[in-house]
This record gives sequence, C-alpha cells and structure tokens, in this order.
Amino acid sequence: MNFKKVSVYSILLIVATLFLPNLTLAGNTPAAGVTVDNMSETVAAKAISEFRQATTDIDKLAKLKIAGGNLVVARLNTLNKLVTVITAADVDASLKSNLITATQSQISQLTTVKSTISDETSLDNLKSDVKSIYNGHFVYALFIPEIHGQVAADRMSNVVDSLSGLEPKIESYLAELKSSGVDTAKGDASYADYKAELSSAKNSIQSANMKFQSIDLTQFAAAKQDLDSGITSLNSAKSALASAKIDLQTITALSK
Repeated sequence: MNFKKVSVYSILLIVATLFLPNLTLAGNTPAAGVTVDNMSETVAAKAISEFRQATTDIDKLAKLKIAGGNLVVARLNTLNKLVTVITAADVDASLKSNLITATQSQISQLTTVKSTISDETSLDNLKSDVKSIYNGHFVYALFIPEIHGQVAADRMSNVVDSLSGLEPKIESYLAELKSSGVDTAKGDASYADYKAELSSAKNSIQSANMKFQSIDLTQFAAAKQDLDSGITSLNSAKSALASAKIDLQTITALSK
C-alpha cells in the first residue's frame, strides 16, 4: 500500500475543517456573505427620529411610513442576498431547496408588510405594522443565523463523513507498521481518539440540527435559546474536528 498518497489525501481532508464558517454569530449580525442594507437602515433611523419630533398625526404618519418602508426594504435586500448565497452553497440539494423556500417565504411576508405600511391610514395601526418588522420576523436576530447554522452543519457533516471513510486505510497502515516492527502504541491511541472525536462531532452536529429545526420565529426567547444552543453544538463539533486533525497528524508522523 502506498500510504504516502493516503497521508496527503487525509491531511487535505482534515485541513478542510479550517475553512468551516465562523460560527460565532452575534444577535444582530447576518450570516457570512450577507450584508445589511445600511443605506435603507440609515434612512429609516432618520425618519424615526423625525417621527418622534413631529407634532401632528399627519406628519407622524408620513415619517413612520418612510421609516417602516425602509426597514422592510433593508431586510428584503438582505434576504435576497441570502438566497444568492444559499444557491451558491455546496450543501445537500434537499436542504438547499428547503432553505431557499423558507427565505422566499420571509420575503413574501415582508413584501406584504411593506404594502400594508404604504396603504395604512391609521397611526396606531401603522405603529403596530412597524413593530411587526422587528418582533414578527427577527430577520437579523434569528432567521439569517439559523440559515447559516444549517448550512454550516451540513458542510461539517460532509467533513465528518469523509474523515470517517479514511478509517479502513488508517487501520491498514497501522497494521503494516506493526508487521514491520514499528511501535504503534502512540498511533493506536491517537486512532482511538480520532474515532471518538469524529463520533463526538457527528453527535454535536445532530444536536445542532435538532435545535435549528425547532426554532419558532414567533417565540423569540425560546428560539434564541435554541439558536444559541445550536451554535454551541456546532462549535463543539468544530473543536472535535480540530482534535481529530491532531490525531491524524500523529498517526501519519509514524511513517517518518
């Protein structure tokens, strides 16, 4: 067996873990590759300030419509960018379809909100409409990080599967070293840990997916807990893969 080729292939695969997305997602930070429409957000902030200073209901209505319209536009632009990012992502086809459908549903709902704001004549109703942009969708705080988390989980799962597929080659390699008189005690221990770390990563990814899939955007507190728990599980998986990398390096070093 030419283990030199296997070693190079193994290390290339494990190095892929270094390119996993950053999983430290802050509350209002969109996913990697998706930027906020700062111009619309700025226009909205200015209009909100002017709304608070307005002295008549007519002026308040006009300013709040500008604010609400731009708040929606900012989220629509961000969500449309998200669709592009998901479409280009190297993930399971079924997952990709589901994520695009979910994002398009958010776009449709917000488009309806935008239309409602534009046609609103009641100041009280308009206030409720604008509030719904924040507390009815949670685009930045929940939805986009959830999508990002599911994409990251899928990519990490693929890495785990690829690394697990190397186990027969590693076992053959260790067996050949033993038959040639090499002390493989350190390699055997590293291989045992390698398998344990991959199992741990797989379990953490499964836990993360369960949390992401249970997120209910209408229940912010519970949804935020599920999101944070899912991200924590993905970070645990990432740490396990990093440990597996060290184990693999220790095993391949036996050939030197």
